[in-house]
Amino acid sequence: MRMTEPRRVILGILMRAKDHPTADDIYRRAREEYKAISVATVYRTINLLEAAGIIEGCLFQSNCVHYEVTNAQPHDHLIDLDTSRVVEFRYEIFDQLKENIAKDLGYRMADCRVEIYAHSLKNKVTE
Repeated sequence: MRMTEPRRVILGILMRAKDHPTADDIYRRAREEYKAISVATVYRTINLLEAAGIIEGCLFQSNCVHYEVTNAQPHDHLIDLDTSRVVEFRYEIFDQLKENIAKDLGYRMADCRVEIYAHSLKNKVTE
């Protein structure tokens, strides 16, 4: 894949992202760096990067795909239902539990994605 300026901008946005941006988020951020970029270019580039295995999309309950750079380190996601923020987490004990569940059911786990949907306990009034 030839690394054009728009592709470099989009990949840079995804590599720097502390969140899991949607295609629209990526477009808005890319326009700040490269005024001439079009929505079509963003979508085509996302498709190319995804096909190349450089990024991956995650479809959460919002029915909107959020993107992240492909990570060799397995992780799961917690989605804050109040803010739509996506939090990556990994617990070794949780990883082992997933393996054990598959094994107990007579399978060898190939992959597992867990999404936890939750409301924040911060700033909540105790009843």
